[in-house]
This record gives sequence, C-alpha cells and structure tokens, in this order.
Amino acid sequence: MTGACLPRTASLPLDMDRDVVLTSNFVYLSKEVLKSELYVSSSDVYGIGLLMYEVILERKAFVIERAMKFKDFVDTLDAHRMLGIGKDISTVLTQPTFDLIKACVNEPHVDRPNISNVSDRLAEINGQFILTKDVIDGASRSRFQRDRQMR
Repeated sequence: MTGACLPRTASLPLDMDRDVVLTSNFVYLSKEVLKSELYVSSSDVYGIGLLMYEVILERKAFVIERAMKFKDFVDTLDAHRMLGIGKDISTVLTQPTFDLIKACVNEPHVDRPNISNVSDRLAEINGQFILTKDVIDGASRSRFQRDRQMR
C-alpha cells in the first residue's frame, strides 16, 4: 500500500467515534497506523505477517478482538499475545516460518523486517515444510479419515 509513495497518515473514518465503532477489519492495520502515526512500508509488513498467519494456520487473526470497541483495541493491541505467537503456534510451525511471522508483527514498527528481507526469508522457506512434521502427519490423517467417511 505504501509502495513508491511517500509515507502518509491514514485517514480513518472513525476519528470522532472511536468509543463507539467496533474494530472489525481494522485489525489488519498496524498499531502505529491505528494511532494515526505515519503509514510506512513496515506497516505493510505487519499486514503481510497477518496474511501469512491466516493462510498458513487456517485461522482468522484477532477473532475475539474484532468485536472490541476500536479505542479499546488500539489501546490494548499486542499482536504477539493476542495471536498466541509464542508457545501456541511455535509448536506447529517450523522455526523459520514462526520467526518470520513473529518478526512481521513486531512492535515497534522499526523492529519489523523490511520487504526485501521478508522476500529473502520467504525464498529461503520456499520448498521447505512450513508446518512441523507432526502437524502435517496429523492433518493428513484427519483429511484421510474425513475423505474415507464421505465415501
């Protein structure tokens, strides 16, 4: 979203109603953007981290928090804690995949990798398992059992 454009401040339609409006899909914006700070390329990296989280783990980010009032979400946003980035997902992802997702949603935004680094790390992961072998084996067994029951 930032691309070659200059950093900018996001224009959020909720400036007057932050105590009333629900968070909903605003969860995909980084904390600095939600606090009306500059939207810079590291803000896009945050969104990429959430996309990887959702696609790889097949779970929506911030499910419970979407129903929070916008102001409360912004005030309490801690992506690592809220997404279970730690013990919860470190046991199902390979270390390089876990490390990349974790780095992409780091706070403050200066602690996130730049887009070139994300691209390089994705290239390194490409062709490797992104989930641990136990998870893959379990998923294969459950898919096999489900397919078998459908016959």
